[in-house]
Amino acid sequence: MRAGRPLRIVKITPMPFFVDAGGCVRVLEEARALERAGHRVVICTYNMGRDLPGLEIVRVPRAIPQYGPADLALTPRKLLVKLGLDIALLATALRVARAVRADCLHAHLDDGALLGLILSRLLRTPMIYDCQGSYTATLIGDGSLRPRSLAARLRVSAERIVARACPLVVTSAPHTAEHLIREVGIEPTRIRVLLDRINTDLFQPGLAPAGLRERLAIPPEAAVVVYLGMLRESYGIDLLLSAARAVAARMPHAHFLLMGYPNVEHYRARAEALGLNGRVTFTGAVNYFESPAYLALGDVAVAPKPPTQGGANSKVLNYMAMGLPVVAFDDPLNRKMLGDLGVFAVPGSAASLAEGLLHLLAQPDRGREIGRALRDLVVKEFAWADGARELHGAYAAAGVRVDR
Repeated sequence: MRAGRPLRIVKITPMPFFVDAGGCVRVLEEARALERAGHRVVICTYNMGRDLPGLEIVRVPRAIPQYGPADLALTPRKLLVKLGLDIALLATALRVARAVRADCLHAHLDDGALLGLILSRLLRTPMIYDCQGSYTATLIGDGSLRPRSLAARLRVSAERIVARACPLVVTSAPHTAEHLIREVGIEPTRIRVLLDRINTDLFQPGLAPAGLRERLAIPPEAAVVVYLGMLRESYGIDLLLSAARAVAARMPHAHFLLMGYPNVEHYRARAEALGLNGRVTFTGAVNYFESPAYLALGDVAVAPKPPTQGGANSKVLNYMAMGLPVVAFDDPLNRKMLGDLGVFAVPGSAASLAEGLLHLLAQPDRGREIGRALRDLVVKEFAWADGARELHGAYAAAGVRVDR
């Protein structure tokens, strides 16, 4: 239900959109929730990604050079391309915000926050920063940036300066909010935690399409462990494959279905080296809107992202909505989502992750019972209608006139 007057919101989204990744899903579902509440949302973004029906998306000119959506490497070429894209995005968002007479600028990522600050001062329009963790931490976690290098120190300093300048910061994880308070120096009154939500109409329990299991070469008798997300070391894939080896040694009918990108060939070779031939299926990228069909093949779901990486872990909500029991590392965010229904592993321990998986795989009836309870929990506690109300409150706190 809408509170106050309809708002005109311009989202500044310095990323390829839409691609099948968690950051884009948050932008998408926020926009749709706000539109259902009666507000107008225009997404200003790069010239990469695909359009989606029902969304207002305005892109920078196609003539601006592009880079791969999954490319994290900080090469000189990428830095120059990204600079060009961000300058073009600044001009595009300025034009759009003026044309729609924006009430609020909603900036994503630290780069978007910088652009939002510039536009906010030019247009005298309130803005919020939607902070999904640190891009620098992601680069360091993937080995694209050395932790103590000059580039890393400069990026951390820039992130902190930008975050401190924003009137209000919204983040999806309590530990990110704590980091912003303790390490960055932002006053707690200028931070709102808005946990990720889930589209429970799209993600709901059901049967996988006929023939999908056979097409993926999953044995008919196999108990399937599913993972949906990026295939990167920083997302815990190396830990997951080590855990898979331990599970396979003790449970011959267990099979792992790993859905995501990039680095598919790298991790396929890694699985072969661990003796997991025939025990792991890599699908590559899976369309977000088709992913429920793949998840429906699962008996157990796993979220191996280490807590040290920070940021969101929205795949857990996908699993919960599908009625799957979940094994995840023990951290405050995972406990906030899963409550007492999660099976929690010692952070960073592949052996503990394997034990959690074996525990659920050995008790399929108990796993189904937990899955049903998780589905009920996610419908009750993580609906996007509540997220829209929280965003509305964040806009008001940032100075947006929300009343008639």
